[in-house]
Amino acid sequence: MLTALLLSTIPLAQDKSLEDWVPPFVIRLRLSTQFQVLKGELVVARDFNEPGGLPTDAFERLYYIDGRRRTKILDHRPLVGKVRIDTPAAALDYVRLWTSPRTYWMFGSPLRGEVLRAEDVDLNFVFGDRELASKLKSTSVGNRGVLPRGSAPPPFPAARVVRSARGFVVHRTLVAVEYESRPLAEEVEETVSRDGRVVRRVRRSQELSQPHDWSRFFQVK
Repeated sequence: MLTALLLSTIPLAQDKSLEDWVPPFVIRLRLSTQFQVLKGELVVARDFNEPGGLPTDAFERLYYIDGRRRTKILDHRPLVGKVRIDTPAAALDYVRLWTSPRTYWMFGSPLRGEVLRAEDVDLNFVFGDRELASKLKSTSVGNRGVLPRGSAPPPFPAARVVRSARGFVVHRTLVAVEYESRPLAEEVEETVSRDGRVVRRVRRSQELSQPHDWSRFFQVK
């Protein structure tokens, strides 16, 4: 009885502090970009405050942060007007937000990666992530479009960018993968405006028997 009385008089401030505790928003990478991010910055972060999220379930996502405000980036639309793209290199860097090995898995199915030899990977390709760049340059198994080290060069030109009246047009080859489906090789054309609008058009696609089997894709022009 005495024990119960004593326990009833203990302040509950400790419980309240647990209720008020806000799980962290953990920044994993501040993106280094060749396009200009106006006012704020782009980061890869884990947000433990998402509805239903637990610390062990938190996934990395891409965010635009401006002061205390943050916006999750699922496609190009939230970035329109928040970026400035003035050069071909910046245009290529911008469309790689959705296909880089550092970010491609943040945007749902199908997952897309740009085809590139491991030897050609640089820091720009992974937005400044030195550890990932080092791993990709030495990979022997490939990674969603990045060909294994020592592979023969793919039989098509590297990504190229041309200027247009409203901005830039990026030409690339991507690998698109959906769950339980064979990968697709896609020849794409992406129109990029200087304020961050993107329109992607798939000019040609072909199912691949293996992730890096290009023979069928290039039989028909």
